[in-house]
Amino acid sequence: KILMQGAGSVGGLVGGRLLAAGHDVTFVTGNKDITTVLNSRGIILRDNDVETNMHAKAYTEVADLPAGEHYDVVCLAMMAQHAVQSMRDSLPRLSDAGTVVTFQNGIVIDAIGEICGLDKLVPSTLAFGMTMEAHGEYRLTTAGSIILGELDGTASARVNDLAELFGDVLKTVISPNIMGVLWGKLLWNASVSAICAVTGRKLGDICGDPQTQGLIIRGYREAVETARALGITLEKVVVDFNKMYVPDGSSEDSAREL
Repeated sequence: KILMQGAGSVGGLVGGRLLAAGHDVTFVTGNKDITTVLNSRGIILRDNDVETNMHAKAYTEVADLPAGEHYDVVCLAMMAQHAVQSMRDSLPRLSDAGTVVTFQNGIVIDAIGEICGLDKLVPSTLAFGMTMEAHGEYRLTTAGSIILGELDGTASARVNDLAELFGDVLKTVISPNIMGVLWGKLLWNASVSAICAVTGRKLGDICGDPQTQGLIIRGYREAVETARALGITLEKVVVDFNKMYVPDGSSEDSAREL
């Protein structure tokens, strides 16, 4: 039994594909309009020209779930700023041997672990593109994979079971260095995505403008050096971080060209 906390682009697409594969998925949407659409019309998945529609069961809040229902896997698929409260809400619904899978960009592991225990956590990251085109309508926009792993790097039976489960969504890879993977993705989000947010400009615009190229490079440098100072061994996720990293005082030409 799977509890999908969140029904935006991530929760809707991942949960919808699990439904399509025959898994038992319950959605907690956090949005009464999405709940209404999922319960009345179901989930619509689009992949190129293929469209699939499936019945879904959805609730707006964890408190709305049927009394006594417990779940083997709780997926946190909301924005990072809501993940801690969502974990507090769903912890009483996690089965004794259950697992929490995080999908957030950024590093939420310690904060979530304080609530459920680090031993319950399997972090993951999504290295593919998806979008919610309307309430209950989700599209896969780029190919890619799901990357997950135990915090201690072991290839446990649990993580192998989860890889098999999420393999019904998309190719799933087990990493022996999941924190390096999470930081590898954060490098991009902390520099490029942050500058898009601050300036209100699109990705192509900031990557093509010499001024914002410099901001990207310096933001990337700080993120890489922070990770290294924390003892993180970085993994390539979005781009090869070695090519994007420019030490202070070195030429930025190759990074700008990239």
